[in-house]
Amino acid sequence: MARSAYRFDHGTLSQAGAAGNRARRGGEKAGPRILKADAATTGPLQALLAEYARALDAPFCREQVDADLARLADGAGAGAARYLLAFSGGAPAGCLGTRPLSRGRIELERLFVRPAQRRRGTGRALVEAALAEAAAAGFAQAVLHTLDRWAAACALYRDLGFTPIAPYRPASCRSAVPASGVLFLGLPLAGRGSGASCRTSPSA
Repeated sequence: MARSAYRFDHGTLSQAGAAGNRARRGGEKAGPRILKADAATTGPLQALLAEYARALDAPFCREQVDADLARLADGAGAGAARYLLAFSGGAPAGCLGTRPLSRGRIELERLFVRPAQRRRGTGRALVEAALAEAAAAGFAQAVLHTLDRWAAACALYRDLGFTPIAPYRPASCRSAVPASGVLFLGLPLAGRGSGASCRTSPSA
């Protein structure tokens, strides 16, 4: 499976590679623009996370999302999580959080794509950008947990090479409420860094 490359372009992570080149040559619609969340994008991130929380059919997860939203509203950031945002046509289309864990692991969490932007590769672009960044930062494994009834997300993770792993946290999204149908998945990151070209300044 070919891996997309990502590079910094004036503060953003832009998808590069053959698909993007074909879009520019043939007039096809380019893929989403991936941006690292910062103070300037707090508003769009809050809006996306609020939509994500409203859409959740797992009440035991909503508690932590609400806590992160409160931190963002107070200007304190979202805890230890860092977010990528996807933009399509200048409008925010989706988000994905990453959270460093111990033993060289990084957790992917809260992948959300607005309904109108689904089936356009937005979720895949967010996950691939996060994996490329994690590999470049030296993490050895990406992990996540999801629900077996979220078929589209499970299919995406499976296609990207994630496989079942032992639970790395209580299956309850940090809540005391028991959860059912939780899947824990992991992906080794060795070798993925070569597929990403990250520039840290517009002139690089």
